[in-house]
Amino acid sequence: MRILLTGGSGDLGTALAPLLTQHGHQVSILDPISPTFDCHDYHPGSVLDLESLLMVSAGIDVVIHIAAWHGIHEASQLKTQQEFWTLNVMGTKRVSEIWAAGVFPSLIHISSSSVFKTTGYYGFTKRLAEQIITNTAKTHGLQSITLRPRGFIPPWNREVYASFTEWARYFWQGAVHIQDMVPAVQKALSSLASVEPGSNPRLIVDRYAEFSQDELDNWDKHGPGTSFSEKFPEYAFVADMAELPIQLKPKTYDISETHDLLGYEPQYSLERMLEELREVIAS
Repeated sequence: MRILLTGGSGDLGTALAPLLTQHGHQVSILDPISPTFDCHDYHPGSVLDLESLLMVSAGIDVVIHIAAWHGIHEASQLKTQQEFWTLNVMGTKRVSEIWAAGVFPSLIHISSSSVFKTTGYYGFTKRLAEQIITNTAKTHGLQSITLRPRGFIPPWNREVYASFTEWARYFWQGAVHIQDMVPAVQKALSSLASVEPGSNPRLIVDRYAEFSQDELDNWDKHGPGTSFSEKFPEYAFVADMAELPIQLKPKTYDISETHDLLGYEPQYSLERMLEELREVIAS
């Protein structure tokens, strides 16, 4: 299968493209930044450049549309609202226009769980991007899947996280490991052919949830930090040393629809994170 990754030189593309290649797919990248890995075809450029987009999309079977500014760019004020609008909304509109014109047949859209947030400009632009994809799929009877992942910037990205410990503090409150995000995209790719044209299912991608709904509803009822200590007593020292915000109730989403449609089963858990954190502290 011939696959184009827009914004494919970032974290997700870096993790995803080599695996797709190993499975026999021909992977092309459209990104202003050169990839750090070998790919079938790299094109320096942006989804905002219609000429480049048309050229690299010709003959492609599936576009995996990743290109976007992310929530971290909003939190750190690295990007303006105009920049979010231009790439996240207008860039998606460009992709959808050539999709509607029949340049390529199928699309996987990487959205975000931030579409559920009522504040923040990033989430607003991702909601609009989803609406563009959904309307295009419905109007033209096209096959697509939209994935709504939690934050998946990996712990080794030192431009965002100074250390594994810093990443762990973020992961505790709610995120998905990129090691789970990659198979979610692969499963979406395998499931595209069975998706009803025009339906564009929108699927949450979250981590494995250790805490039951009852445990979350009764969070720390015996005092601050008790829910953590009752669940993970062997990691109390680790949490203290790393200054994990264990008094904050972690948030998880219902991923039953993602499981039913894709067979998605996340593997990376809070316990796995705690075990790795213990190894980091011990070293």
